[in-house]
Amino acid sequence: ITVCGLKKEHTAAVVEMGVSMPGEMARIAAVVKPTCAVMTNIGVSHIEFMKTRENILQEKAHIADYLTWSGTLFVNGDDDLLPTLRESLGNKVVTFGLGPQCDWRGSDLREADKGTFFTCTSPTGEKTELFVPAAGEHNVRNALAAMAVARFLEVPAQDAVRALSAYKSPAMRQQVLEVNGLVLIDDSYNASPDSMRSALDVLVTRQVPGRRIGRWGNTPGRRAWTWCLAWGLCRRTLWPAMGTQGCGSRKTSRRLPGCRRTCNRGTPCW
Repeated sequence: ITVCGLKKEHTAAVVEMGVSMPGEMARIAAVVKPTCAVMTNIGVSHIEFMKTRENILQEKAHIADYLTWSGTLFVNGDDDLLPTLRESLGNKVVTFGLGPQCDWRGSDLREADKGTFFTCTSPTGEKTELFVPAAGEHNVRNALAAMAVARFLEVPAQDAVRALSAYKSPAMRQQVLEVNGLVLIDDSYNASPDSMRSALDVLVTRQVPGRRIGRWGNTPGRRAWTWCLAWGLCRRTLWPAMGTQGCGSRKTSRRLPGCRRTCNRGTPCW
């Protein structure tokens, strides 16, 4: 639908190419024929159809089959699976992230009330000071990906810097709001194990004078999975940072039998 809406005056288009079943990427990529592509992570969404994260990687990698001859695949270099694509795709793969091995690297992260300042280093060593008005290391990686693509498309660096600083989070996607003297982080649009980890990381690292409280709803049809995941994420992320050993939620304060085990999908839930 996005491709059909393009007109002659458009100079660039960003097309989301999500997949949930084997064989979908080839069908979508054959229509889009991307100039370049970005992969932010290999998570566990839709793993019920793909079975393993390795299968998800294999399916997503088919986007490279339809890149133009000069096309580039930008991948998160901090992900444990995405950098392995270099073994088969070679120089077509460019990495971004926070690790020293990344081609486009973010460093010196400084949290502010309205977002994050950081230093972006390009593959040639050029350093640029950036501000992204969004919280969390995952959004710094997103900004790095945007900067890398912009420079690949020959967008002037300062234009890219201005565009990133003007970013506004979509509704219910980690919007930081002030409500009756409280800081409310609204991240209620959707949920997966990966997005919940990122949301809790933001909650833990944000400097606040009082208490931090996490509140999430049930995943429809997966109540036990939700409780297990919430318990595991709190134990791993929230409680160590707060120096506490308990949780105020009646449901998640139980040690559920499935917690910290491998579930029947073959992957840990947290």
